[in-house]
Amino acid sequence: DKLNVTDRAKFHELLDTRSRVEIVVAFLAMLELVKRHIIHAQQESLFGEIQLQAEGPLDAEVAELDFSE
Repeated sequence: DKLNVTDRAKFHELLDTRSRVEIVVAFLAMLELVKRHIIHAQQESLFGEIQLQAEGPLDAEVAELDFSE
């Protein structure tokens, strides 16, 4: 939802939980969205913050994808 509203977000801001499994699942989902050219990810330095940006308007189908278990 945050990316849909602001078009920009930091990866850690999108996490509602700190469970290791859920973080890994969210990271893999992020990589899939990057692969599909739905979002763009940028990291300035090793272990630095991951900045996310929508590559275009997020349609309702993409915005409602659920990558949780």
